[in-house]
Amino acid sequence: MEISAKFDVRSFTLEKAYDTTWKHGIMKDLSDAGIRGRLPMFIQGFLQNRQFQVRLGSHMSNVFKQEMGVPQGSILSVTLFALKINSYCEKSHLVLSAPYC
Repeated sequence: MEISAKFDVRSFTLEKAYDTTWKHGIMKDLSDAGIRGRLPMFIQGFLQNRQFQVRLGSHMSNVFKQEMGVPQGSILSVTLFALKINSYCEKSHLVLSAPYC
């Protein structure tokens, strides 16, 4: 008896993943999940018109507009990123495996 299996292994890095998460995709995923009412409006407000500055010692950079990605340092950002990456994996039939989970 011969048993044959075929595996397709792909690897990708999540470097700068928060910075490149697609905001409109997050809103679509919320809608696809059936989330309605005030929560999507709150999240849209959370993602829109974000700005940031960088401080190095006593010096401040110019103000930059965050056009892509989710803000770092917020628990809501972690949840929104997880929503988006799970949506991507479902559509691509991928299983994520992280060595430290």
